[in-house]
Amino acid sequence: MFSRPHRNRNIVDYKRLSEGPSLIFTKKRTTSENTVRWSTRKFYRLDVIDAKTDISGEKFVKVHYIGWNSKYDEWRRSDEILTVPPEHLYADANEHFISQLKVKIKENLSGTKKKDPLVRIEIPVQKEVFTLFSEISEPIQNAKQEQFRLRKFSDFNSLLGLHWHYRILNTVGDFCYILQDSVKFWIYEKEPLVDFTPSKSCTLMHRGFVFVFQFLFTCGTQHDLQQFLSIYAISGVPHAPYTHTQYIPVNNLELYQLASAKDDPLGEIALASVIGTLLEGYNIGLQMVNLAILVKTVSFKVKYMLSMYAKAKSAGGQQVKSLMEKWSRSSYQMKISCDCNANKHCKRKHKSELQKKKQKIKNLERELSSVNAENQNLRLSVERVTRQLAGKWGKRGRARQKRTYSQVHKRRQKRERALKVKDMLMFLNNEGLQPLTLTVYDPSLGSTVDITLHSEEVVDTTTYNCDVDHGVYVKDKFNISDRAYHELTQTYSTLPSSYVVKRRLSELNKQFNIQVITKGKYTAVYQSITERIVFYLNNMSDASLKEVSKDGKVCIKLSADGTKMGKHIHVVNFVFCIIGEESCSGEGGSHLVSIAKIPEKYSVIKETLKPLIEEVQNLKTVIVKGKSVDIVLFLGGDLKFLNIVMGIDACSCKFSCLWCKCPSTDRWDTDKEWSMIDAKKGARSVSEIEQMSNLKQRTAKFNCSFPPLFMSIPVHRVVPDTLHLFIRIADQLVNHLVCELRLADNLPKSLSSFSVTQYSNISKFQEFIHQMGINDWYFYVDKGTKQICTRDFTGVEHLKIFQNIDIEDMIPHHPKRKCIKEIWSEFLSLIVELKGFPVHCNDADIQRFQVRAKQWQNKFNEVYMTKHVTPYMHILTSHVPESLQLYGNLENYCQQGLEKLNERVTSWFFRASDHTGLSALTQVMLKQNRLDLLKAKCERELRFDIKCSTCKAVGHNKRTCLNSNRSGKEE
Repeated sequence: MFSRPHRNRNIVDYKRLSEGPSLIFTKKRTTSENTVRWSTRKFYRLDVIDAKTDISGEKFVKVHYIGWNSKYDEWRRSDEILTVPPEHLYADANEHFISQLKVKIKENLSGTKKKDPLVRIEIPVQKEVFTLFSEISEPIQNAKQEQFRLRKFSDFNSLLGLHWHYRILNTVGDFCYILQDSVKFWIYEKEPLVDFTPSKSCTLMHRGFVFVFQFLFTCGTQHDLQQFLSIYAISGVPHAPYTHTQYIPVNNLELYQLASAKDDPLGEIALASVIGTLLEGYNIGLQMVNLAILVKTVSFKVKYMLSMYAKAKSAGGQQVKSLMEKWSRSSYQMKISCDCNANKHCKRKHKSELQKKKQKIKNLERELSSVNAENQNLRLSVERVTRQLAGKWGKRGRARQKRTYSQVHKRRQKRERALKVKDMLMFLNNEGLQPLTLTVYDPSLGSTVDITLHSEEVVDTTTYNCDVDHGVYVKDKFNISDRAYHELTQTYSTLPSSYVVKRRLSELNKQFNIQVITKGKYTAVYQSITERIVFYLNNMSDASLKEVSKDGKVCIKLSADGTKMGKHIHVVNFVFCIIGEESCSGEGGSHLVSIAKIPEKYSVIKETLKPLIEEVQNLKTVIVKGKSVDIVLFLGGDLKFLNIVMGIDACSCKFSCLWCKCPSTDRWDTDKEWSMIDAKKGARSVSEIEQMSNLKQRTAKFNCSFPPLFMSIPVHRVVPDTLHLFIRIADQLVNHLVCELRLADNLPKSLSSFSVTQYSNISKFQEFIHQMGINDWYFYVDKGTKQICTRDFTGVEHLKIFQNIDIEDMIPHHPKRKCIKEIWSEFLSLIVELKGFPVHCNDADIQRFQVRAKQWQNKFNEVYMTKHVTPYMHILTSHVPESLQLYGNLENYCQQGLEKLNERVTSWFFRASDHTGLSALTQVMLKQNRLDLLKAKCERELRFDIKCSTCKAVGHNKRTCLNSNRSGKEE
């Protein structure tokens, strides 16, 4: 109300305002030592202390600012004083309270799905103000305290305005609204403040009253707004998919007939069956209502009807007939409610139990601390005695003669001597020396003894049947340790010795030039990308090289992805793929260039991997088999990595699309066209991003924060990844479904304890996930945030869910369940069609795909809000069709091989390295290079023998069998 500089005091003295006009002053900025900086746009209350007139006749007044020290009193011109009547500030406390309540209601009507749908607003209020609301409301019966219910929204229009119960969130038409049956409010008095005096007497100070306003809210889209407004204009009650409470008319005669037909009319099972029969006519299932409370309420009604029938029957005559006719003409208003308040009556009981358990834990902790103290004292005393004995006898006690040693001690010494001999023999074997005999001295015999170890027929290592390179390849591929391989060589003499294999490993490692980069606390290992490209192209066959290098150009895709090695080590793997190679989209087609132990940040990547960035910038041509080959570079990855490399801000920003300047508020609009090539349709370019990143005005930068790291790669050669496209959009659809299930169960945002079995809808969804074989997915409560969380699904798990889920069965009472089912099925068909495009796509097929994608987007907009449209959905409708026109099938640019490589690198780090910083990263890089070098020579091809079912021959099947074709022609 009256803001003061550098103070958080907004107290309004309504009593003083009501006495008369207040003097309000606008203070200018001053820089004096005795004053503070005052805001020129705020008013401050003051009192006039003195007045004077100077020589020129101008009037001045001395003012004191209320609530401030007197040292700030000063003389100001009288024309700077503003006299404002109280009615222009707040007429009274009622108006101030009503304005606060209206603002609080609008603030809580937000469109986020993660927000708890149950809203509780508490505002301090005078008791006289509460009567304004209670007089126009309906009291709630059987409540523990005096509570009131809203009859209809129009009752509060005179107090809160016409549109207080809903809020339109944006210009598109997304809105949130209150469910009318859920509105209730009450008032309670704060506990009085106890104030003691020096005479030990106390006084109770009244702390006022608090107004509580509680309601449930839900959301709607632009397509529901007109229907909502029309319904509200006619009846004043908007439609809601899940109501909090409602009344259903039930014919009294029908209720009596259903109850009397049961063996035990007042039993819980019988009443539940009667209620289920009555609710079937309104398409309401028993899982949607609070059955325990409803059974209790209906039991009183049935008991009363049975007693009335017994009285009529005992009276005789026409009493029974008249009673039945009366019941057939009347109805009973059965109140049903959702399950959100089913356990509220147990709240006090649970709180007391919780307090008892907390007290019990404190007692146990106190006892545990005392026991630990006693143990500490005992340990110190034992150490003291031990030191005394050690000073007297030695560390191991009194020395004993060897003949008095126990048998256990003798066996232990014998095992230690045997291990020493074994280690000596192993050392000789590793050095290429094979001992034949061992000569030892036996004191009991007084002479030497010769022990034969091997026969004199020494196996020549040059005659081994198995090649050394094959041993190296198998040892690296299956992560066989040195000790395990040595044991195999001791068993199978035809294997190369472990010494020969280690020597070959060191020879191979010398062929690779791996550089170590250290920038402060960030480290990386890196090898020349040009050398690796030349190596892979030279190892290709002529046919494969001809297929890859069309028109003398080879397409190379660079990509990177971050992964975690354990809990504390985060690395970024940089790879390249040769487009057109047989395994370019698989694990074998992703060739490792660098492993960097860095976070995914622009500045860190730029400084740490500077040699790689400079080499890519200068990579134009390479020499392959004596011929010059041009290199065409592409860039791939998930949106997080691509935005970092291209210098664009995160995906949560307004202009987060790296291909065009589409704002986040227009992603939903399929009528607007966006392009990655045409600048008139908002396309970006590398030079434009660099120029905008140097601008000082943030609004003109379009979220371009840094120049791109790879300036030689144009924007249209940054290809969208189909794998992340499917996973991220599928994540959104699953999250929306889970939010609908939580809303149906009235599951709050955060809980201290949680059991899935208490909520039928999410329990049903979790059981479905487990039926799909995904047993490690479940709902749980995070210990830190106390929020209900789940893990994300993988691509294979998403595919299982989309192929087997029944949306109508998951949300049977949702008004848009059929539309949601179409969204899921249509998205799956779009992904299947996207993966099935040929290398050279037809323009008509691409146009048809784009039309289907936009239709899917419009259908998504009918169900969900526009702000729920993600960047990947915008890419699907706007940029994927253009990429298909430019490059054909996008499966060659998929990131699936890199995801597999991340898992393989993590496995090698734990199973084939020493886990020590740069040394471990270098070992992983060397292992990858050795496998790539020996793969063509040592990998064994899997052979699948095909047997024909017609002629029983091997090498073809029934469809390609010549005998079957010949018999078909004869027929």
